[in-house]
Amino acid sequence: MTINGIDIKNINLETLRRRITIIPQDPVLFSGTIRSNLDPFDETDDTELQVALEACGLADPHELDADDTQASGTSTPTGTKRITLDSPVTSEGSNLSQGKRRIPIR
Repeated sequence: MTINGIDIKNINLETLRRRITIIPQDPVLFSGTIRSNLDPFDETDDTELQVALEACGLADPHELDADDTQASGTSTPTGTKRITLDSPVTSEGSNLSQGKRRIPIR
């Protein structure tokens, strides 16, 4: 198989795995945390991971806990819970909605 004209059999497997991203048709998540699914090799700063969550609309930088009041004075809708880097992920992400499971994994 070639990618951009490079035969992948000539590339070290670890190097290949670190440099290629696959986004499966069906989301696949692993047991752990949001952080461990976003950064399985623990190479990215938490600030950068948090920015990614916010960019995907999964975390609001100004949002507090579900029962607290936001800085704007409005409360978070009932049943809404903030996703954090330490939020648990069960096997295959079954504790997350279908939309939230579509977090790209590196």
